[in-house]
Amino acid sequence: MNAADLVLAGGRPDALALRTRDGDLTFGELSAYANRFGNALAAQGIGKGDRIVFLLDDRPALYAAFFGALRIGAVPLVLNTRWNAEQVGFAADDSSAKLILAEATYEETARAASAPIEIVGANAHADVSDSLSSLAMQPDDMAFWIYTSGTTGSPKAAIHTHPMASIADKTMRDVHGVSAGDTVFVTSKTFFAFAIGHALLGALKIGASVVLDPTWPSPEGVAETVAAFRPTVFYSVPTLYRAMLNAGVVDTESFASVRRCVSAGERLPEQIQARWHDVTGTAIAEGIGTSETVFMFLCNPSHDIRPGSAGRITPGSAVRLESDDGTVIDKPGETGVLWTRLNSVAAGYWNQPKTNAAAFSDGWFRTGDLFRFDADGYWFHEGRADDLLKISGQWINPIEIEACVARSGLCEESALIGSPDSDGLERPILYVAQSGHHDIGGLEDSVRATLEAEMPPHKCPRDIRVIDALPRTATGKIQRFRLRELAARS
Repeated sequence: MNAADLVLAGGRPDALALRTRDGDLTFGELSAYANRFGNALAAQGIGKGDRIVFLLDDRPALYAAFFGALRIGAVPLVLNTRWNAEQVGFAADDSSAKLILAEATYEETARAASAPIEIVGANAHADVSDSLSSLAMQPDDMAFWIYTSGTTGSPKAAIHTHPMASIADKTMRDVHGVSAGDTVFVTSKTFFAFAIGHALLGALKIGASVVLDPTWPSPEGVAETVAAFRPTVFYSVPTLYRAMLNAGVVDTESFASVRRCVSAGERLPEQIQARWHDVTGTAIAEGIGTSETVFMFLCNPSHDIRPGSAGRITPGSAVRLESDDGTVIDKPGETGVLWTRLNSVAAGYWNQPKTNAAAFSDGWFRTGDLFRFDADGYWFHEGRADDLLKISGQWINPIEIEACVARSGLCEESALIGSPDSDGLERPILYVAQSGHHDIGGLEDSVRATLEAEMPPHKCPRDIRVIDALPRTATGKIQRFRLRELAARS
């Protein structure tokens, strides 16, 4: 068993695998390109279990290097190309990487790490043999790592094994309705689990074509890519769906080719979902997966979307809720911490024994997300277990307060965090994001009045602070720990 073969066997050799502005590649051409990379890596002494850091944009070379590494048993780590030298150095040291593959653009950043560097160009390894037999891998052999986005602190490396590729196409086929005739565009870059799962692995295993754009996603850029390649299935994140709507770059005609829209990465507000449908005529199916699962364990069926919900349990997945004392919750409407089990759950985090003991158990993964489900089997995200605040003996869910502020339309977005006061007691602080706002006091007063009119007193934070923008990960998730650091300094 080798994950590269499991995936690349999904398409006919003459079928289009990759669509790019520099030209297209068939499955046969991509497989041969992967073989050249595999042979070149092996010639440098790279072998089974050796980690390779990728600092590559979304081009065919990234996909070829990824599959080439898998075929010789090496372990690719696709990093965020916007990471600085310190972050790249951390990943290289943490993983004991044997090599860094980097584009010339990222050479300076790569040189801050201790591993040897190879600069990869568009015609990488053109003179190397394209004949290669994949190394047979065992079920517990490492395939690739994904570094978590760091919403709660330092990134951790989730270790994924070769068998997980066997279910790469399941949710996309059974829930999203993707088939070999489709063209798939995932706006997230390939260092995200969302893109690895639904483009590099899932779409190709189905035999569909994948659109690659090396530029960082912007509303205008994504709209241009959609116009150029006319994808039939579109995967994106709430932040970008909103940005495209606000920029006025989407309408019924521009997205006429798209029959499926899927969202993940963070909770999709109902307002964005409704606006997108009004403008494009296409509904957005929300789902959830993680770096530790790669694929979605909850998703809305495209034919029966429940706004505000993360959807139903996907085929092949299991989901359960647990209370604080570990009791399984089996009644609709009750909130608990979500655990999931599917064949793609990571084997654990690299060098994190204590964290592994708390997060992984008998094939199950503790997501740390709070959920509830209704009588129809739809699941609803209620925030993070570590984001809940207990003020004066009463629990406060930040999502409830933030939703109230969002409905008011007074600001772009908000985030509620807890920070200890001089006595060590937790106090709520509401950060309100509004770039270029000059009447800070007036905005604070307006937000406070809105909350006092709609919320009970214990849910109305007295401390409201205006900032230009909320700190976010590259995937668009709010980094609440950064806000707590900001509060601690003030």
